[in-house]
Amino acid sequence: MNEPTKRSGPRRDMNVGMVDPTGGNVAHLPSAPGAQPPDQGSGGRRTRDAFSYTENPENALPQDGADRVRRGLELYERQKAENDRLAAELLVLQRRLKILEVECSAWESRCTGMEGDVQRSRHERDQAVGERAIWEALFAGIRAQLDTFNPPSQPLALPKR
Repeated sequence: MNEPTKRSGPRRDMNVGMVDPTGGNVAHLPSAPGAQPPDQGSGGRRTRDAFSYTENPENALPQDGADRVRRGLELYERQKAENDRLAAELLVLQRRLKILEVECSAWESRCTGMEGDVQRSRHERDQAVGERAIWEALFAGIRAQLDTFNPPSQPLALPKR
């Protein structure tokens, strides 16, 4: 009557909160009815504590499965190290990007200032060209008037007195 209950598939133990790896034989768990303490023996099983799985040679992981787990853990560790390295590199590159953005902003403001200087210089040049055109027109008008009146090249001789 105190024999353990066999169930098909993994069972979740309510007290421990973990899936039973034995597929339903819960007699070895401390919360199961009729469970024996670890030091009294439990039919060839070795129990570590209430929160760990039991080791059973019948349910032991085959060697190729253990190798797969080991390779998976090695791959995880390599990927975790690579992820940490890349995260550190990303942080360095983000800082460098911020520095370059500030430098770029400084250069842009300098270029904007220089463009303003160029615009002012163009405006001054255009004003100077306009003033020169006015002066040239004035001198051309004076020249035209002088040509119209056609003064003699030699001063007229004044009568002697």
